[in-house]
Amino acid sequence: MHDILIKNGTILDGTGKPGYRGDIAIEKDHISAIGTALGEAKMVIDANEQYVAPGFIDITNHSDVTAAIFQFPSLESMVRQGITTIIGGNCGMSLAPLLTPDTIHGIRKWAPTSAINVNWSSVAELLAEVVKRRPAINFGTMIGHGTLRRGLTKEESRPLSLEEVLQMKLLIQQGLREGALGFSTSLGAAHEIHASSEEIAEIAKVLRSEGGVYKTHLRQEGTSLISSVNEAIRVVNEAKVPVSISHLKAIGRQSWPLMRRAIDMIDRTLRGGGKIMYDISPYATTGSQLYTLLPPWVRDDGFSAMLSRLRDKNNRDKILDGLGSLTLHYDRLRISEAEDGVSPGRTLQELADRGGMDPRETFLQLLLANEGRVSIIGRTLHKKNIELGIRGAASVIATNGSAHDVSIEPKTTLPHPRSFGTFPRFLHHYVVKEKLLSWEEATIKTSSLAAEFFGIKNRGKILPHYAADIVIFSPDTIRDRATYDNPFLYPDGIRDVLVNGKVVLAAGALTGERPGQIIKKL
Repeated sequence: MHDILIKNGTILDGTGKPGYRGDIAIEKDHISAIGTALGEAKMVIDANEQYVAPGFIDITNHSDVTAAIFQFPSLESMVRQGITTIIGGNCGMSLAPLLTPDTIHGIRKWAPTSAINVNWSSVAELLAEVVKRRPAINFGTMIGHGTLRRGLTKEESRPLSLEEVLQMKLLIQQGLREGALGFSTSLGAAHEIHASSEEIAEIAKVLRSEGGVYKTHLRQEGTSLISSVNEAIRVVNEAKVPVSISHLKAIGRQSWPLMRRAIDMIDRTLRGGGKIMYDISPYATTGSQLYTLLPPWVRDDGFSAMLSRLRDKNNRDKILDGLGSLTLHYDRLRISEAEDGVSPGRTLQELADRGGMDPRETFLQLLLANEGRVSIIGRTLHKKNIELGIRGAASVIATNGSAHDVSIEPKTTLPHPRSFGTFPRFLHHYVVKEKLLSWEEATIKTSSLAAEFFGIKNRGKILPHYAADIVIFSPDTIRDRATYDNPFLYPDGIRDVLVNGKVVLAAGALTGERPGQIIKKL
């Protein structure tokens, strides 16, 4: 007798094979058989008129550095999207390795470090701690370049010495052997901006012998998008390792025409035998931190140094002049999360008008009032570029968000709706409405392509002996409901979610099961 039998559903197996009607038998944590007349089971799930697909894999997730995985390990806003695996340690920031106890403070731009009881330093110790928290879904991590740099340079923003580069390579090697999936960067960030292309290509070579992916938040996503993509491709060619570009986009009207060229460059690299991919969001908005718009010199040497410069009245005119030299559309920058509880939901221009101030002054006051932790949503992307990205052969879907729990979340914040609706939005808007992709093509972009690229064994497809990570949804009703004004709305159409053979979501309700496992590089 099987443990679970999913009957009568249309199976999208993630291989590209046309969807077909069939049953799926599950024993313990894996798929044991697929077909018809599979016998009896302790639990039967009737999936009539439903699609049955591999659980979605979110390769750009920040539930680790926002402390969500520790504060609410049910990870409800991920589960209700059909996500069964998340990868953290993105954009140069990971929770391990921590070379000094102070290194953890690198996450304070996302969350107060008091939210985490840090009792680890290595990747192995971090993963063991996550296991203790019993997350509802699977978790894997990258090793953050910025995290390692902070530990090595003690908050100094500067190029690394040859000795430090070697030390970093050894640390990455150890982290990979302890289970990390690869190495991530955010080359526009304060600590990483001083890293040269040569330095990154040299560090990435350690991935070749150990296995693992180089994952990068590009150095620049605006008018220098092409040179930034070329920098990523350089790592493909020189280090000979797989490269994944996080949340590919062209920010700002002047940059919009560059998106097609960037995708063409990636496609040529792929056709030439290079291992490269990128993830993309189905939203025409960005979500980031307000402080990243400050002139680079203000952000040098870490968060504490940045706040000190902002408080120093002698720097004020220079900072305001620096902001004035940028093309910032304050009416298109909306505050999503801030500790003041007042500014979320309003644009910088609206806040400036209410206070009778220059928006640049409002910018600085907001940062100081919130100790630098101000998240923003920018209406800076073009919808046609999102379509280009989604159609690309090298693209997968990712949230670039973090898990939330509406039962305890303060409603004074307005997080980006991507944390609640990314995958349902993609399927509803681009498969059902726009018919940009077939269901079979979309399933590859939500599961199997990411699993294959990151070396996640026996996940991402519905095949015998694969892990029973499964999402059951209605193709007729699946859609996102989260909006910018009310992001705390779960999607429609996601009916059941199984993780490692346990039902985590049943008929739209959480079951309390938390069977997530650690995803390691095998």
